Amino acid sequence: MNSSAPSTQFNRTQQAIWCASTLVVACALAWLPALQAVIPIEADHVMADFYKDGYLTGFGQALDWQGVWRILGFSLVGVSINVHPLAMPLLALLTHALSVCLFVATCFRLLGDLRLALGLGIVLAVLPLGYQALVWGACYTFVLAALAFWTQLWVSTHHGDHSDKQASLFVLIALLTLIGALSNECLLGASLVSCAWFWIRERPSSLDVVLGNMKTYYTGWAPFAGAAVYVAAYYAFQPGYVAKQPGLFNPRSLLSAYYHPTAAFAVFGSWTSPVMRDLGFDLWGAGAIALEIVLAALLLVLTWYGACRLPAPGAGPANLFRVGVTIGCLLFGTSLIYAIGGGFSPESRKLYPICFVMALAAAFVLTRFSVAWPARPAAVLLVAACCVPTCWLLAGVWHFEAARSHSLARMVAKNDIHSPIEIQSDTDPYKAWPYLIKSYGFRLHDPWLVNYTLGSLFPSHGADLRDDAPGKPTVLRYEKNFGWSVVSEQAGPAR
Repeated sequence: MNSSAPSTQFNRTQQAIWCASTLVVACALAWLPALQAVIPIEADHVMADFYKDGYLTGFGQALDWQGVWRILGFSLVGVSINVHPLAMPLLALLTHALSVCLFVATCFRLLGDLRLALGLGIVLAVLPLGYQALVWGACYTFVLAALAFWTQLWVSTHHGDHSDKQASLFVLIALLTLIGALSNECLLGASLVSCAWFWIRERPSSLDVVLGNMKTYYTGWAPFAGAAVYVAAYYAFQPGYVAKQPGLFNPRSLLSAYYHPTAAFAVFGSWTSPVMRDLGFDLWGAGAIALEIVLAALLLVLTWYGACRLPAPGAGPANLFRVGVTIGCLLFGTSLIYAIGGGFSPESRKLYPICFVMALAAAFVLTRFSVAWPARPAAVLLVAACCVPTCWLLAGVWHFEAARSHSLARMVAKNDIHSPIEIQSDTDPYKAWPYLIKSYGFRLHDPWLVNYTLGSLFPSHGADLRDDAPGKPTVLRYEKNFGWSVVSEQAGPAR
């Protein structure tokens, strides 16, 4: 970030501390409204119930439920929900902050511009595009996978050129790949193609050069070793039913994650809805407002004061071709998983890991064409000023909808309703802002989702609220100031 005021530059330790502090404050500023007592939704209930009876018992039940598919991420969700109501959101925020810090360190290592890396890191910290990964416990798997991947990439770029450390690096990178895959498979393809950093070290004169590097720098095979262990475990422990089954390879979906990139920015359109604006800030009090003001002032000071104390950009990447090929491979690899996963759909949670890779690609383009404005504090803070309130809004609406879904389950159980239900509401964010359904992937009051809450909190009722049950639907109405009420009731089938 540029500044005309002369000042003494930070040393390397001070740089690390200053950048980390700035990024942590940015994360806290954007996602403070997400730090509320967790309201379990869908898989949250399943994993929390598994781990009520102990870690080993819970892990065994989780393994029986879906095999090793996302078992590490889901297990941390189940454990944290049982530890404390705030444990899950705190864990998500901490993991997000660590991922952003590793992104900045890796971006600086590849491109040599700490000011630009920090500027993009601040933007990533407050970017609302992948908000669902930070407000919904079950989507923590995406955040954990991102942390494992950026740790792997940081290790590769910082230590991958040390031929005397290949054996230990191989084990560490293979382990990080396995951890990431066990958390969420979203970045498994990116982990595999990160081998380009080891093998395409310069513009190759022939294929023999690349083949020689593959023999000399065998650390590049580490992600494949980790992936092989994951695939073997996936099929070895596969139960009779798994929610996600690999499909046939579809080359048309290779870049499906980038087909409609502008759709991701539709989240900023939430401000056009008065209903969304009202719900997003419904639970704010004077204490939350005061804390956000303090955090905003602190971010302003940290960003502006550190602008002239970080080192000026150098001459750019020492090996532009190597860096460019690696980033290009990462873009391809991030979308690769969707070629066997049925294609990409723009739910917010799926955008979270993609944003990081696209930010790295943006940093490369900006460095390549010497575009300086994204490194300036005024530009960074202006973007943050647009993103942070949108994070608050979307986090607030999610918590409102989650609480409303739970209160719906309580109403259904209290009135012993088993017939289909019809929802009426004076406050319907899905109608007020239709993109919300696409952003979530569902409505939080859909019967199949409410059934998870019924099965966990009201087992005597049973999780059998069905759209296809016989009889006319029971009409339930929600009013923001009064809650749920039964408008007309149709008895369900005899039980």
